[in-house]
Amino acid sequence: MSVYTVSFGHNAMLNVLMKAREDQLDVIPEGFNNSIRWNAGHVLVITDAVLSLDNTYKSVVPESYKEYFMKGTSPREWEGEPPSVEEISEFITKQLKTIQETFVGREDEELERPFELLGASFTKVKDILGFICFHTGMHFNITLNYLRIVK
Repeated sequence: MSVYTVSFGHNAMLNVLMKAREDQLDVIPEGFNNSIRWNAGHVLVITDAVLSLDNTYKSVVPESYKEYFMKGTSPREWEGEPPSVEEISEFITKQLKTIQETFVGREDEELERPFELLGASFTKVKDILGFICFHTGMHFNITLNYLRIVK
């Protein structure tokens, strides 16, 4: 996996955010726990958390985003005004720039700390980039489905 594929996935998520109408952003379809805004913010926050396993990565995501978008959170539990889509989009763009500056040419390097998930151990930069692509793609598909469901 490469920085290019991470950029592709994040840009696809940005395109969904641009397509979504304001009244679609926070609708939680029946049978689901989250919204379009939540999925985009979640990708941003999880990408940041995983990349932070590399000590050279400098986080661009505000700490306050975790209370809105970490795994296990839901818009149903939000207190206060969530970050705007414009703000989330800006941070996704900043994050991509930081990823490019930090990881291009380093894909085969070992991480100082592996990323462990569901019995898998991601030990190289390319491994976490691959996980990020998978995770982003999964949430991108969810947001596309939400756009179809929420008319």
